[in-house]
Amino acid sequence: MKRRTTWWVLTGLIVLAVAAISLRIYINSKRQWDDPYPPKDDDLLLEWPDIPDEDNAYSYLEELDDEIIPTTMPEYRRIRRMQRGEEEWDHEYLEKLAARNRKAFEIADKMIECDVFQPPKPDPMSFTFPPLNPIREVAHQWYQQSSSLLEQGKDKEAFDTAIKILRFGQLLEGTKGYITNYLTGYAIKAMGFGSLRQCAAKSRLKSEEIRVYIDMLADLGADEEGIIDAMRFEYAHACGMIDGIVAGKYSLRDFNSKYGLYPKHLKPGRLFQPNKTKSMLAETFRKLISNCQKSLVDVDMPANLEERKFGVLKVPIRDRIPFGDNKVGRIIHDWHALILYPVFQVKCRENSEAGITRLLLALKCYKLDHGDLPESLDELVPKYIDKIPIDDFDGKHLRYSKEKRIIYSVGRDMKDSGGRRKLDEDKSSPPEEEVWLHDDQVYKIEF
Repeated sequence: MKRRTTWWVLTGLIVLAVAAISLRIYINSKRQWDDPYPPKDDDLLLEWPDIPDEDNAYSYLEELDDEIIPTTMPEYRRIRRMQRGEEEWDHEYLEKLAARNRKAFEIADKMIECDVFQPPKPDPMSFTFPPLNPIREVAHQWYQQSSSLLEQGKDKEAFDTAIKILRFGQLLEGTKGYITNYLTGYAIKAMGFGSLRQCAAKSRLKSEEIRVYIDMLADLGADEEGIIDAMRFEYAHACGMIDGIVAGKYSLRDFNSKYGLYPKHLKPGRLFQPNKTKSMLAETFRKLISNCQKSLVDVDMPANLEERKFGVLKVPIRDRIPFGDNKVGRIIHDWHALILYPVFQVKCRENSEAGITRLLLALKCYKLDHGDLPESLDELVPKYIDKIPIDDFDGKHLRYSKEKRIIYSVGRDMKDSGGRRKLDEDKSSPPEEEVWLHDDQVYKIEF
């Protein structure tokens, strides 16, 4: 009898606790709280230009999508075997693959000659991304062509194709739109940098011919103004998300099922204060924009996010329970911060990679002229390069070792490990990815 009474008491307590929690959730969702006025954010507004179609590469995108024939997986695997030296180069086979996309390449050439790549202004309450797969596919096929041309001894054509890849990526980086446009642009440029490094290792061009490309690369680092425009766009989109939740168009459940305890239709109240959330976002986006032209060592990171793992949108247990002042607003704010702060690591990696590629070409020129590598990078200035590029991670010069035959960046840990490898090269990774498996980001001098 005593056990039964205890069981009923525990059951009653649990029922009361569940009822109290449910009541609290209901009250939080319905109760009105003072919400400040919307933030003054004129400095964060993005001006949307009116660009004639003939100057806008985006106007050719649909035509490119209709014409491009993607490389199939068996074709891609065979090309990779050729690039790794596991199979002899079949240039006739590669010519046939290129011939079927000749029209698409002509369209891509027109796009590169345009001033900008600018999609139409989207509804800030929608999630509409421009279709970038055709551009990625053209860049991949140009990368393959550059390798083939180099193997055929057509060095200048190989260099010129690599530069086209870089210019294509640069177009995307300057897009006024989602930060994914910048990230896709860099992914394309990484292929161009890799292609140029292959050219540096195998080219038979003369020193004065290679120096032309060193000068071209000076303007092909990260488009930091493009990143700033992307941050402004992301701010407008974040505010549009908030307005969409207020209007009942979205709920937290739409973005992650782990927010299932939150009401489907959130109204302004203690749990969700739209204007307060926008003010938090405005402050964070101003910091983001102020960081866009800094080295990683100088980036100002919000203290409340330093312990969180950037770029990984895991939902902490505390965020799954709908309690707390403006809990929904803090979740939306942290989403954007966790996604966008890692962009600075990508930007620094790109600038460092661009600088290292320039140095490799300059070292190639120096060796052609002197028969050996220099003792220090200072010997390259000013004949081969105007100045020693900066490592955008720590703000110091990029590192070089004649003895080890490497150039390297300290990487995101911002510690100079002397070009030390963290682990052996992973042979399952493509060659252009092996460099990121080290303590420092190391590039071999293979000439």
